[in-house]
Amino acid sequence: MAFESFPNLDHNNRVITLAEHEQVAAPERLSGLTGWSGQPPVYADATGRHVKLRAGYSASILGTRFNNLSETLIPVAANASGQTRIDLVVLRLRRQDSSLGADDRYTITPVAIEGVPGNQNPPALVRDVVPGSGFWDIPLAAVVVAAGAVTIGSEHVTPKHHYITASGYAGSEAWGFPPAEPGMIFRAENTGATYIGTSSGAWVTVTEDTGWVSPELGSSPSWSVQGTGVARTRLRNGVVHLQLDLFRVGGPLSGAPDWVAAVPWGFQPDREIIMTGAMNAGGHAVRFSVRPDRGVWIDAYPTALVPGRAVSVNDSWPI
Repeated sequence: MAFESFPNLDHNNRVITLAEHEQVAAPERLSGLTGWSGQPPVYADATGRHVKLRAGYSASILGTRFNNLSETLIPVAANASGQTRIDLVVLRLRRQDSSLGADDRYTITPVAIEGVPGNQNPPALVRDVVPGSGFWDIPLAAVVVAAGAVTIGSEHVTPKHHYITASGYAGSEAWGFPPAEPGMIFRAENTGATYIGTSSGAWVTVTEDTGWVSPELGSSPSWSVQGTGVARTRLRNGVVHLQLDLFRVGGPLSGAPDWVAAVPWGFQPDREIIMTGAMNAGGHAVRFSVRPDRGVWIDAYPTALVPGRAVSVNDSWPI
């Protein structure tokens, strides 16, 4: 039977290689950015065909540390294809020496991976599973490269990064999910959701709670939360809660339904939800509905809703 263990006094004269260090460190340390920051690490300012990695960002990849001591330019390849291309900017751990003849194995470098012209998705991360061989990438940003582009503007960069935490990963669903690993935890700070990775490479929701979020009220002066009014929504473990106590400040409402508000993206049902609300004068019922386009509508027929009166609804629906 053949086996080995390291580090120990008898192994290789008490020396371990970089590949062996990866085997020791990687299971104990995740791969991602370190330290939480709400500012995206990669940005562009139309000063050339490149993006920039901000100074001060750090990362750990399979036990190897990366510190960006000063702002770093990351070149983006020319696009002469005639079609738009989406590249993926990554931090890449190189486990072997490059063709430059330098002793640069186990170094981390910012790299822009070229996408396929005409494809609406960025290329995949490169993650070779054999320690000591190939590359291991963590994502930073997607970059839209127009055909013939000579500069990259801020509007062409979409964050894709994630951070290491004590229990797993943290980031934003809007930035994209880190690759799922069995038993790993991912906390989405923008939605309050917590996910756990499965062996199939998917993230499964464990808990979610966005806290109370204000819906978007109509721009015309029809509804108001003046005084004691309330307009808020909350997504918690797959159920949306809606509370509205609104004052009518526009013209009288009678007959045709009126648009009241829009719930946030991800809160909308997949079919129209009908709810019953109340008018503060006379105890009359009013009909509320929430539609798949996020719109919240009210129908006060047959009793007219005049300015100065209030309506309220408190209901919930699954998504």
